[in-house]
Amino acid sequence: MRYNLLLTPKSEGEKVNSLFFKSDGSPVYHPFLNRTLKITGSISEEMADDFYENILYLIGKDPGEPINVLINTYGGSARVLMLIYEAMKLAKERCVVKTICLAKAYSAGSLILASGSTGHSYIFPTAEVLVHNLQLDLNTSGERKFHIVPMIENIEEMERKVR
Repeated sequence: MRYNLLLTPKSEGEKVNSLFFKSDGSPVYHPFLNRTLKITGSISEEMADDFYENILYLIGKDPGEPINVLINTYGGSARVLMLIYEAMKLAKERCVVKTICLAKAYSAGSLILASGSTGHSYIFPTAEVLVHNLQLDLNTSGERKFHIVPMIENIEEMERKVR
């Protein structure tokens, strides 16, 4: 399993100081070193939880200091995205949040890119951004019968929240 917000030692035996540790004892990415968080790979629940914890730490440590969010993702679940979106809204009340698209910000990543502070969203010249409406994934439950109406209502509610 790949973690997107991890700090690993540069050499064997190097000690890593961290305030956050995963259940296996590995340290979580050190956000307070340069106030930069990364969103890479697929946006998963674990990654969103780590992002939320780290952004709350940065807000509390130095309120008012800018936070940088580097983005290079194919996207992920809209439900998981909402945790990151809410964390960024909270951070923007206290400091400037700069979002930088390194190579790709597809789907949920495009909303994260747009969620930065006004005038502080950046895209590398060769980067790509893909924006689309929320989509319904019918393959998540493994069941043949789906309750389409509640799923559609849920998508419409999420779209209202991010407007």
